[in-house]
Amino acid sequence: MDLLDVSLELLDRLINKHRLFVYVPSAAGERGLLTIGYALRPLEYAIFDASTERMSHIVDNGHYGSQHKQRARSFVGDTGPNLVIGIFRASRFAPPQIFYAHAEHAHVAALIAMADSTLQEHRGFPTLIDLADNVCRTTFGAGEFFDSVRLAYTDTGNPLQYLSERETRR
Repeated sequence: MDLLDVSLELLDRLINKHRLFVYVPSAAGERGLLTIGYALRPLEYAIFDASTERMSHIVDNGHYGSQHKQRARSFVGDTGPNLVIGIFRASRFAPPQIFYAHAEHAHVAALIAMADSTLQEHRGFPTLIDLADNVCRTTFGAGEFFDSVRLAYTDTGNPLQYLSERETRR
């Protein structure tokens, strides 16, 4: 639940205070929204909905203590109306892409995401996200990341706390 508290605080700062962001997930699982996206012409976008209902569903089906559930519900009430979900299509060859943005800046966010995505006409996915993914994967491979996590647990005096049985064989 400590992670929940920190996450809600970070998301509140990003969504409600900073407000200038666009998030394009790499795996879009909402088939209904994608169907609408396929009806878009190249360089069109549509804002589908605020995220209040989706976020409420996550909180209502989550396993939180009463205090944390109340904090999460408060976050949904404050943040849900500000976070919109939209869809864009960068080219006629590319599949549509779902995006999330602050309601006040959704138009600019959609234009930025589409402009970046036109650089990969066949994929229609933002080039900067692909570039960041490649840099992170080559610079910080999985091995280095897990080594850093293990070192952090060692520094706290719990080097084996979250290791699986198989990992403790080494």
